[in-house]
Amino acid sequence: MAMTNEVKILTMLETLVDDVGTLKDDVGTLKDDVGGLKADVGTLKADVGTLKADVGGLKNDVGTLKDDARSLNQRMDSLEQEVKKTKEIVIKMEHDHGYKINALFDGYQANRDLNIEISQRMSVCEKRCDKLELDVIVLKSEPSRAAGQ
Repeated sequence: MAMTNEVKILTMLETLVDDVGTLKDDVGTLKDDVGGLKADVGTLKADVGTLKADVGGLKNDVGTLKDDARSLNQRMDSLEQEVKKTKEIVIKMEHDHGYKINALFDGYQANRDLNIEISQRMSVCEKRCDKLELDVIVLKSEPSRAAGQ
């Protein structure tokens, strides 16, 4: 059975038509895939835009944090200076008060010593007064001595 040229051409045309149909189906699938890819690229572009906005917000937040950190550092420096000044004042006060407390203690000791001395002298004076009082009583009791004077 030999095929004639017409049959061969018809067979080839049928195969060509089948192949063209398959190609059309494949092109349709490719178009669908390209459409899906375009949609995905659009979504990715939107996501990238959102990410860019988020990164911009983060950059602003980092800038604010840096400003806050600088402000805190300045406040810490200020507090350190205040603590240093306060410490110097406390040291000076302790030094000055130490001298004053020593002077007060020295004054207390001097007063105590003076009070002891005065107490001893008072004791001597009281004894002399007691003796003089006895002498007066004796003199008053002896009329002859009192008249003889």
